[in-house]
Amino acid sequence: MLSFRLFTLLLVFSLLNERIAESDDKAPFKDGESTPSSVLNSSPTTTIKPCGASDRTFLRKSGYWCSNLSTLSTPYQVSFSRAETNCKVAGYVVSSFETEEEWNYYINRAQSNPISNVTSIWLGVGYNECTNKYYWNDGNAIETLEPQPTVLNATGKTAWFLNEGSNTPGKRVLKTVDASPGGAPYVRGYVCGKPGRT
Repeated sequence: MLSFRLFTLLLVFSLLNERIAESDDKAPFKDGESTPSSVLNSSPTTTIKPCGASDRTFLRKSGYWCSNLSTLSTPYQVSFSRAETNCKVAGYVVSSFETEEEWNYYINRAQSNPISNVTSIWLGVGYNECTNKYYWNDGNAIETLEPQPTVLNATGKTAWFLNEGSNTPGKRVLKTVDASPGGAPYVRGYVCGKPGRT
């Protein structure tokens, strides 16, 4: 049978060992020593995505821009007002383009689906009567629009004609055309966009 003194001594020794171990865990680490795994933060980190899964993300001067292309695969056109309404219902506006990446992505995207036969796309362009110039008006892109669209209908809206000119800066063909349903020429696509989350 263990004596009471021996039992007390073992208990004190055990408690002393626990305290020494605890103080070792809290001690600062010297160069070259590894950190115990219990000290590492094991909580997962998540990266905030600026755009939704169906959007294409572009980095503009004012931040992230989320946009997507909608096309018709029928022989009919989509009016500008329909494009504007469809964008608005989803929380977007008819998009402008600021970067070369946007231009290149959307011409490739439109031409990759031959079934829809998209030859022109509505874009977010406004007209400033004071300067007599057209400008990007989605509220996010830099406003400078060069070259200016060819005006076929002064009260119309602006579309990008993919099969005319070339897809290089200054050579893209933008035209202000009849924006009403059934108006010519046929515009079968539009790009919606909105600022990304930061």
